[in-house]
Amino acid sequence: MTMTGFDVSFSGQDANLGELDSDFAIIELTSGSRLSNPSAQKQMLQGFGSGKLMGCVHVAAGGDVVAEAKLFASKFRPYVGRAVPFLSVECGASPEWALEWLDIAYIEGGVRPCVRISRTGLMSSDWADVAENRDVWDVDGTNIGDIPPWRSPLWLRDGSEGRISCDGVCADLFLGDAEAWSALCARKPKR
Repeated sequence: MTMTGFDVSFSGQDANLGELDSDFAIIELTSGSRLSNPSAQKQMLQGFGSGKLMGCVHVAAGGDVVAEAKLFASKFRPYVGRAVPFLSVECGASPEWALEWLDIAYIEGGVRPCVRISRTGLMSSDWADVAENRDVWDVDGTNIGDIPPWRSPLWLRDGSEGRISCDGVCADLFLGDAEAWSALCARKPKR
């Protein structure tokens, strides 16, 4: 099954998630070590209220990894068990930095974050340790296929004509169902 949805960046703070026709919505919750989305709570309530599956993203700045992970964990806390957490490493964080962030965020919140990445960001480094036990969202891809070192992504950018992709709101696809989404929201024992 494939589900349709949207991701909403800081510049899409005026988007009313309750009015978007979709199965899911993913909002940019935090960025760097200081920025948090002032519309996050309102948008999460709109999404949950309209029956959408929800997710939250931290956009890595690649600075103080502890501060970035703790900021995300503190803002994500109300949504643990109800939303999928993501780390976006499109902007140049190294695999070592990403792995440390993922471990801290997991310890703080108990939910294993997924990774949002650009295929071009994968070319310069070895992401095998980051890929282990984590699902991926391919922001460059519109075609299903492996992204080494990951298996096929669970999320893709939706290139369909007529879907919103402007003003801080981009169309996406989830290659799964509501049960698979809920499993990604669940607390998991550390391996």
